[in-house]
Amino acid sequence: MIKKLMLLTVFVVASFYGLADNDLSNSVKMYITNLFGNDVTICTMNNTTTPISCTNHQLNNLLSGPAGIVITGSSVYITNAFSNSITECEFNNAEIISKSCRNANIKGVNTPVGIALSPNEKFLYIANSTANNYTECDLSKDNNLSDNNCNTITPYERPYTESVLYQPNSMVFTSNEAIITNYGNNSYSVCKLSTAGNIDSTACQNYIPQPQVFSSPSGIVAVNNYIYIANYGNNTYTRCRFSSDYMSRPLYDCNVYKSNSINGIFGPAGMSVYSGKIFFANAGVGQTDGKTYTYCIPPYASEQHEYCQISSESVNNLLNSPFSITFSAGINESGSGDAIY
Repeated sequence: MIKKLMLLTVFVVASFYGLADNDLSNSVKMYITNLFGNDVTICTMNNTTTPISCTNHQLNNLLSGPAGIVITGSSVYITNAFSNSITECEFNNAEIISKSCRNANIKGVNTPVGIALSPNEKFLYIANSTANNYTECDLSKDNNLSDNNCNTITPYERPYTESVLYQPNSMVFTSNEAIITNYGNNSYSVCKLSTAGNIDSTACQNYIPQPQVFSSPSGIVAVNNYIYIANYGNNTYTRCRFSSDYMSRPLYDCNVYKSNSINGIFGPAGMSVYSGKIFFANAGVGQTDGKTYTYCIPPYASEQHEYCQISSESVNNLLNSPFSITFSAGINESGSGDAIY
């Protein structure tokens, strides 16, 4: 089951031209969805990378295979891969208001895992991992998701009509494009954004890296003009530069990085950025071995290895196939600026 659901781990919302660190105070919280635990682990962080305290929350027992998570200024949305639904809750001062939570059942949602906000936070995207399409929801009409403000869309490249997605996986936004990783064929797709700030589904292209630097690509983030992609297939991640020149390869100068064996990444799914470090949710390769997350310091251009640290046992005891990870700094932070899931 874990292998199937890695078809799409995360849609990502991040500014391509650098991610600002969260306000490093005790109000910073980390949120991790547990695919097989049907809950969310919420940790209060200190001003480095260490959780002060962590607890699990079932959110009125609404979660069923919680995978992706994204936070706006006033709402949190969680995809339920096992029930084809989205749990939405009110969000206030870094707190999920459990009593407000409800499940939205939207036409066309099919094994939803990845979820993301557009750069202007007016549009919410849900990747349908078994349908090669995505669902777009207009939050400017209503923060509550329904068939009235959500539509399922198949992106393509004119004049063709076939989808450019192959078991879509994750997404990151630049100022003018969306980059989508495809678990199904180790590729990525690039779509232009419209003047309204949403994806132009008729202006998309698919690319297969040459040489191949992906292995079942999952999470994705953008940091300081680099794109980072987690490779679920071989416990590595890929770093690439980005160009908006569509005549060339948008992702170029790519390198694959391995973490050290003791504190490595294991079946990485979701990613996030906090305190200058990249966090990986280690979903593992089966129901019993996904119990950790790892953070790594981004390497210098010439390095093939870098410092990584795995989560502590006190946190690991709460995790059960952690699938997505994100941060919020409280009432003054939307949570979407450097969220991965």
